[in-house]
Amino acid sequence: MFGKPLPLVAALFALLCLCLPASADPRLVWSIERDYHDAVQDVALDVANGRAILLLSGYKTPLLQIVALDSGAVIQSLERPASDAFPGDLSGSTLALTDDHIVASGRVDGRPHRYEIAVFDRKTLAYLHSIALPRALDGYEATAARAEVQAAGRYALQSYWEIDSFGNPIYGQFDLVTGSFVRAIRFGDVNPDHDPGSFGAESPNSFTGPVTFDGTTAYFLQYDKEHGGTIFAYDLARGAALPKLTPPDTDGRIAIPAVTTPESIFYNVIETFHAGLTPDLITVSSVWRVNRASGAITMRYEDPFDPGDQAAHAFTRAHLDPKRTAYTGTGFPSDTALSEGRLVAGAPNAPVNGIEAGAYFVFDAATGALLHQITAPYPRENGLFGHWLSLDGPYLLVQSEKNRDVGQVLLYRLD
Repeated sequence: MFGKPLPLVAALFALLCLCLPASADPRLVWSIERDYHDAVQDVALDVANGRAILLLSGYKTPLLQIVALDSGAVIQSLERPASDAFPGDLSGSTLALTDDHIVASGRVDGRPHRYEIAVFDRKTLAYLHSIALPRALDGYEATAARAEVQAAGRYALQSYWEIDSFGNPIYGQFDLVTGSFVRAIRFGDVNPDHDPGSFGAESPNSFTGPVTFDGTTAYFLQYDKEHGGTIFAYDLARGAALPKLTPPDTDGRIAIPAVTTPESIFYNVIETFHAGLTPDLITVSSVWRVNRASGAITMRYEDPFDPGDQAAHAFTRAHLDPKRTAYTGTGFPSDTALSEGRLVAGAPNAPVNGIEAGAYFVFDAATGALLHQITAPYPRENGLFGHWLSLDGPYLLVQSEKNRDVGQVLLYRLD
């Protein structure tokens, strides 16, 4: 079921990387239950400092809660102080960590389209500053219809959309050290050959990103319905476009960079086709490890549910629910992370006991072998399990729903 690497490349990779010994089943270390008035929006692991970080809704709750890695007990709560420049509570949206900073993105209370990021010192947990997009920026409003933050090195990147058209995205670049706005990155900056007249909300070409970045280089995706995707690289320090990234030959499938290392790029590769049994669409995806220097595919990590199983599942679902007109497979890989020789990918629609309750799959990064499948303690359809993850060393932090009113944060140990 799992793809085999090229023999020579695989042998070299096994020698250079830490191959995992046989490991025990994942162990649930703790779970935290929260009701929806203080719901957890995002999570992150900070194993070096012995803690996990929970981003809360921020309305009548702290913005961040720091919990002990060994027990899940709350150690400290963090707030973003209001000021004349940054009034109102910040409602948490997404969370990112760098070596030195905790970065929380959120929506300002009473201003539904304005997003800010609050920056804290990762070691001391001290609040440092808040940063937002300038109010006027070449015709763009300083408001966002959708904002997600990523951070690495000294920079954070947050996505914004032109509020009137819900298109024409820009990406705000912020300096976490100085607490300042650096620049707005448009598609024309990333792709100098871009024709502005061809780009808009109805265009077949979709610009998205940063799909990933390593602190100095950000990678953006332009999706083309006929040719798959093109990956553009951008130098954040110089504010300049770099040569396009040449993804592997995907035969029209979308290849999205998910994880980068000095030697390899791990792509989430997505393919959509008709099941044949019904008009429903099936999405079958995998993760490909590609050598940076040669462009060779050195490993494929496949969805453990093969297309035949997905087609049968889609056929069953379509007949159980006549209103369902499309099926997206297991959702593998919804989120992907790499740490200490393990690759973990989520699959929020993976069937468990007859329902799409979701799962996480743990692979040996060197061999591609499936090590573990983790399912929710309380399987629930559309229950968040399999959507997002934070991986740091042997620890995996995820979210789930226990029932309609109670959500969970779950910490697993994988060794």
